[in-house]
Amino acid sequence: MDSTLLLLLFIALFSASASAYSSQLFRSSCPKRCHCVPDIEANRLLISCRWTEIPSEAFSTFPANITKSLTVECADSEAPSPLPNGVFRAFSSLVEIRIKNCRLDGGLSQRSLEGLSALRALHLDTARGIRVAEGAFVHVPKLEQLSVVDSQLEGFPEAALCDLRNLQILNVSHNLIDSVNLGIASKCNLDVLLSADFTSNRIGAVEEKDLWSFPSLRQLYLGHNAVSRFDNHAFARSTQLQHLDLNDNRLAVIGRIPEGISHLNLANNQLTLISATVANLVSLKRLNVSGNAIDLTTPFSLASAHLEALDLSANRFPSVPFGVFERSTASLVELNVAGNRIAGLQPRAFRNFTRLQKLDISGNQLKSVADETFAGLERLEELSVAGNEIAHVDIGVFNEVGRSLVRFDVSDNSLQEIPVAIGKLSKARHLNFARNHISKAYKFVLSKMPHLRSVDLSNNRLQRVDSFVFADCQHLEKLVLRHNRIDEVNADAFSKCPHLKRLDVSENFIAKFNGSLAELSELELLNASSNAVEILEWREFPSNLRHLILDHNLVTLIGSAETSKVRDVELQFNRIMSLAADQLPRGLETLNVSRNSISVLADHAFRFSSHLRSLDLRFNQLKTLKESTFTVELEQTPQMELFVAENPLECSCDLDWIKKPKSKARQLVKIVDPDATLCRHQLHAEQRLSLADIDRKQLLCAYEQICEPECICCQYGNCDCKSTCPTGCSCFHDATFETNVVRCAALNGSSARAFTPRDLPMFATHVYLERLELPVIKSGDFFGRARLLHLHINASNVETIEPKAFNSLPSLQLLDLSGNRLSSLNGSELVKTSKIAYLFLNDNRLRVFNGALAAAVPNLQVVSLNGNQLEDLPESLEELMAPKGRLSSVSLGHNPFRCDCSDRFAMQRWLPENVERVADSASVFCVENVTRAFRENDTTTLTAFPPNQGGDIFTMPMLHFIAEGNRSFCVPQASGIFGQNPTENSLLLTTLVVVAVLICLAMAVLIIALFRKTHAAFSQRRYKKATPSLNCSSTTPGCSPLPPLIHYDAFVAYSRKDEKMVVEKICRRLEEEDQMILCLLHRDAPSVYSSRFHSISDDLLRQVDQSQSLILVLTRHFLENEWCTLQIKTSLQYFAKSKNKKLITVVCKDVDANQLDPELGQILRKNDHIMITESIPLGSDIFWNRLKSALPIRDAAASDCSQSQIYSEMYGSIVPSDIV
Repeated sequence: MDSTLLLLLFIALFSASASAYSSQLFRSSCPKRCHCVPDIEANRLLISCRWTEIPSEAFSTFPANITKSLTVECADSEAPSPLPNGVFRAFSSLVEIRIKNCRLDGGLSQRSLEGLSALRALHLDTARGIRVAEGAFVHVPKLEQLSVVDSQLEGFPEAALCDLRNLQILNVSHNLIDSVNLGIASKCNLDVLLSADFTSNRIGAVEEKDLWSFPSLRQLYLGHNAVSRFDNHAFARSTQLQHLDLNDNRLAVIGRIPEGISHLNLANNQLTLISATVANLVSLKRLNVSGNAIDLTTPFSLASAHLEALDLSANRFPSVPFGVFERSTASLVELNVAGNRIAGLQPRAFRNFTRLQKLDISGNQLKSVADETFAGLERLEELSVAGNEIAHVDIGVFNEVGRSLVRFDVSDNSLQEIPVAIGKLSKARHLNFARNHISKAYKFVLSKMPHLRSVDLSNNRLQRVDSFVFADCQHLEKLVLRHNRIDEVNADAFSKCPHLKRLDVSENFIAKFNGSLAELSELELLNASSNAVEILEWREFPSNLRHLILDHNLVTLIGSAETSKVRDVELQFNRIMSLAADQLPRGLETLNVSRNSISVLADHAFRFSSHLRSLDLRFNQLKTLKESTFTVELEQTPQMELFVAENPLECSCDLDWIKKPKSKARQLVKIVDPDATLCRHQLHAEQRLSLADIDRKQLLCAYEQICEPECICCQYGNCDCKSTCPTGCSCFHDATFETNVVRCAALNGSSARAFTPRDLPMFATHVYLERLELPVIKSGDFFGRARLLHLHINASNVETIEPKAFNSLPSLQLLDLSGNRLSSLNGSELVKTSKIAYLFLNDNRLRVFNGALAAAVPNLQVVSLNGNQLEDLPESLEELMAPKGRLSSVSLGHNPFRCDCSDRFAMQRWLPENVERVADSASVFCVENVTRAFRENDTTTLTAFPPNQGGDIFTMPMLHFIAEGNRSFCVPQASGIFGQNPTENSLLLTTLVVVAVLICLAMAVLIIALFRKTHAAFSQRRYKKATPSLNCSSTTPGCSPLPPLIHYDAFVAYSRKDEKMVVEKICRRLEEEDQMILCLLHRDAPSVYSSRFHSISDDLLRQVDQSQSLILVLTRHFLENEWCTLQIKTSLQYFAKSKNKKLITVVCKDVDANQLDPELGQILRKNDHIMITESIPLGSDIFWNRLKSALPIRDAAASDCSQSQIYSEMYGSIVPSDIV
């Protein structure tokens, strides 16, 4: 006996040791980011892994030989997760594989499942775009379950499933499959396949042989496809089919289906009747034909005497179609005729439905329920007549169902009162009267229902909760009175309701509960939101209340919560202004007081709230959060999540505990979403900083006078570590006293007169002097400020800085002198300030950047010189910005830099090479004072341009000048013809010009001779003395001088891209019909893109000047191309200033006149223009009428005036009589 006991003890110890060893083995060999669980079967593991994607060598370290089930889920469904060939070769004992949310690149190849000879189940869920290769399942002959769900599967290769002879369950739902045969029709039979799920695919029809390969099929799911028909022989071999789901398709006619079907779902199709094939199913137990268009004309009644559930809802029956299911009255358990057009129920119509337990007649047109309507329904448990028009229920309607009915739903009707008839429902547990017109509830009616658990009277018209309406409901657990008109609750309204756990009286007008809740000892949740409660008295609520909802009330005061045990409180959208410790229950776990007016949190407000896990203070008026507010008495407390965004918090040193590493409050409180929690900077009120990014030194507190903690001379008048804020200034310090900020801005009166920089605190670290009157910064003004880091003297009219004015500022890193009147700095001002890294001199009057100044700040990294008077790049600055220079950034915009085509100015050469280090390169302009340049005989290329700023200044972006100049007006001439010497080429050109002039003179003499010869015949005629008005000579007394020589009637400016349209629509008619002489910009004018600027400008201006009118065709192409060139813009602006000429602008439809630049807008406003619209198209009669009326009238006399001088020269004052 003893030996037997010893043996048993040894075996137990060995088993325990083996088990412990196995568990230890499992834990130690479990792969990373996986969870391993021992299976019931000894030495087998169930492994579940969650990766971003399946790693390439993911399974190499797995305990493959003992893995029974493997689940892999990918966090990134877009990341490629291929399954290499033979990846599972070592998993010879693996029974189940589940892969979810992984993109299996390459899909399942022939060898992906190699080695899985024991695999029984393969589940692929959300494997997007998966493809299955031929022979992919040849290595898993024992597979019984195959699931490929929501993976965009389009189908299987032909006969691919023939390798799965043991397949019993197939699920390919939510894919892109368009055929049921899956490529195996007539190829093989899956003899043991019992269930196939094709839900939510793209199947349009079931053909004759589609299902022949599945002879043993029991369940077929084809719901949510596009099936519009199935062949009459499609189910010829599916003789064992019992469950057929065809809901949500497009079937209008039901063909032949197996006779043995017991569950048939045809919901949401296009049926207009119940076909004979369905009616003749004698084994049918559940039928759903809801959501069709069936009415009483359906000719067949159901033959099944075993039908248990029938759903005829959402059809077109005007009455309950008893004839359809007359053979099933004794077997029906559930009947649904909701959503039809039933207008009435006949008494005793259901007398033969002895087994009916659930009846749904909701959503019809019932107006009343008469006595004996439900007679015979002795087993009825659930009755719904919701969504009708019922206004009256007879008192005896529930006489025969009162002992069985458990749930009664009469919501969404027109009841004026709670029906007295419900008093007969002795077994009722759930009553729903919501969304009626009930304004009256009888006493002692509900109390007759001893089993009543819930009552819903929401959305009615009750005005008060009277006594004895809900009283004495011993088992009532849930009462909903939401959205009524209740403004009074009687003290005994809920008496003797000891088990009431949930009470909803929200959206009423309740101001007080009058002690009505005192007896509700088991009440767990009270929802009184959207009422009129002004004072929160905790003693009004049961001591065991756990969840209180009082949002959207008028709560301004909160009483003592010493005895309350509430854990979760919602008080958002009230008028609470402060919180103190005695106002909060000690067991509080969550508190939401967002969207109130809380501006004060008392010290130690949460000292008793040791269980508080979440505090929501968002959208209040809090300006600070003191550390003392969140200290608690108990040491062991959970960390509280604090929501405090959207408050007008100030970045004061009271918030220092949030950033302080070893703060006790910081360990107890976690700020939720610190990026969205902003505070207003004390110094720069417009700046708001997030608590996530703010630095401790930015958390400042204002002071008038402070003494640092370790200062030993505070009692004396002259003490450096005692800081006194100058009169009229604002001063701040941080919690550690390492930052001391002084700001003096726009002082006036006595404060301005008394202020001097020497009054600044000696330990100041940041000084801001703004908008003061400090014309001179004197030596020693800042002497001894050894801690000074940043010094800003802005817009203070500083003109002179004495030598050593900033002497002995060894810590100074930033000096800002912007916005003053400084004309020079020579470096003597910055003695012993070698740490300056940032120097801001912008918006002064500096003409140079002195080399000595650069030498005085050897650590300079950033300098701003924009807005000064620099005409060229300072040499010292160029050295600092060299590739190995120390400057990283410079600002140079808005200086009057000069530019030329030569290398005369360094700035235009230097800028393209350093554009990335110039912070405001887009604001660097070439500025030319045209008037001064001519007066001082110091001209550049830009001197030829007309002023575009005032009457003297022409400006142009420097980068644009450099780019444009290299293409046009600064392109150098060729060095010689065929590369010859330039001097020789100049002589040759001069010779050619002289020869050309001589040739022109000879031709002119020849033309004059021919002209005189032609008019020789006139010399034989009589002559008369010409009147003075006919003599156009300027020397003749009383005659007006000659007008300018006009060669063209009009100059036409347009875009080259629109030339065809302009010629056909405008120019051709003017030239051919009106005989006008036109000069076209791109046909007759010289090229404006390849020639040098001056020659182009002169020729173009000359042609424009020789035109009587100018027609500007304004299109989008013109704005984007021609208008951007300086030559064309200048010529058009020049013509627009001519007083005796006409400028007509044709504004096409693709141009928005309101978006034009100022120059072009001025041309439109001061001259005639024609707007092309749908009603006035280009080339229409209205267009031509407006154009011709805008053009000047051609004067024949004026046009011949050029000839009058010839007559004058030939004949003097005697002209032929024909002319007279």
